[in-house]
Amino acid sequence: MECFMQQINKNMINDAAYVLSRAFKNDPLFVFFFPDESTRVELTFYTFRFIAAHAQKKGFVCAVSPGFEGASIWLPFTALKRGLVDQVRFGALKMLFRQGKEAIGRQIMASEHMRAIHAESLGEPHMYLSTIGIDEKYRGKGFASELMRPGLEKADRESLPCYLDTHNEKNIGLYARYGFEIAAESVIPGSDVRHWAMIRK
Repeated sequence: MECFMQQINKNMINDAAYVLSRAFKNDPLFVFFFPDESTRVELTFYTFRFIAAHAQKKGFVCAVSPGFEGASIWLPFTALKRGLVDQVRFGALKMLFRQGKEAIGRQIMASEHMRAIHAESLGEPHMYLSTIGIDEKYRGKGFASELMRPGLEKADRESLPCYLDTHNEKNIGLYARYGFEIAAESVIPGSDVRHWAMIRK
């Protein structure tokens, strides 16, 4: 098994968004964003398409195979901020139209909170693991290691730390196996969703 990484095309952006939206169906943060389970995967797709489109231009998307059993999205430190033009370019207006103002408001509130903790926790150049997810039917097959490897290897080559966010306590032990340690813990405003910031030095 070998992970492939490339500047993905428009069709691959959608593939990555589809698998991530399925993988995060029961994630506490996305349950908060989209409380209606019947539409959660559909609405989450637009969030991940926005994130993947950003990574296509500013970072990279990794998949285990062209079948997209899972995907990870990595960004360099320099690509963490998105201007208004970039937000529109990557699909913010479609998100607003599809998801509605209330859901967008919850996402903005959570993102601002996480960005503030990110800036406080790690101000030096680093790699950011924006997202990693595996379709439920493919979990437990070693895909997580393959999806982590390209970003971690790039960080090691360039002597950079790595940063990630998680909202599922079960994931803390998984990330710890790759050298990540908890740097901060908080609660997402307006919710009971716990947030952990983790750093790999």
